[in-house]
Amino acid sequence: MKLYSYSSESLTFLEAKWAKIKLAVYGILIASLIFFGLFKLDQSFGNILGSRSANAIAAENKVLRQEINLISPRVSKLELQARQLRDHASRLQILVAGDSLSRSIFAAKGIESPLLIPVETSFGR
Repeated sequence: MKLYSYSSESLTFLEAKWAKIKLAVYGILIASLIFFGLFKLDQSFGNILGSRSANAIAAENKVLRQEINLISPRVSKLELQARQLRDHASRLQILVAGDSLSRSIFAAKGIESPLLIPVETSFGR
């Protein structure tokens, strides 16, 4: 596609050789000036264009922090209970292993063991 312009001196149409490039350069220049103008305007008014998303993120962050503050004591309590259950399980395992070992020793000697405590009474049941 060729562009032509009318020359009043020669009263003819002349081919405009650099018109496409000039038009593209001017278009890019005007678009960048508008973009940077809007950017500076947005900054001068306190980020109006992006403030809704920034405010939403800040509010969500605040809510999540509150939820973490509510949940963290519960998690700590659950961790403590899990530790206590693990300790009780290990004691029970030792008691059962020791109880069966003691019973087998007393049974081999033919004596009833008076020292063995039943499992139910050892944990207060």
